[in-house]
Amino acid sequence: KGLRLILNAKDTTGRPLVNPTLGEFPGTLFGRPIYEIPEIPENLGVGSDETEIYFGDFSNYAIIDYKGGRFEPQSSDQYMFLNDVIVFKFVKRLDAKFAYFEPGVNVVKITGVK
Repeated sequence: KGLRLILNAKDTTGRPLVNPTLGEFPGTLFGRPIYEIPEIPENLGVGSDETEIYFGDFSNYAIIDYKGGRFEPQSSDQYMFLNDVIVFKFVKRLDAKFAYFEPGVNVVKITGVK
């Protein structure tokens, strides 16, 4: 939904805003690659038919990897027990944020996209 809107957007003279590419992404907008993130739901908003678009410079977006992790033994449910399956769970903590952030400069969030 959001990607379709961007790919079909035109400027005031009728020219497409997106420059198509042959690479791994569908094109560029103002020189920045366009990526579709399927984890952003399309059922936001009042009518459950809206999504969000994020545009900006993600080059100083940092992913923080907290050292370590832990195994947690899990009790097997009946299916696992009957089929001789051992279940383990590994818990890892990650976080992410901008190393430098200025609202409206690094990233612009557009809501209510239909």
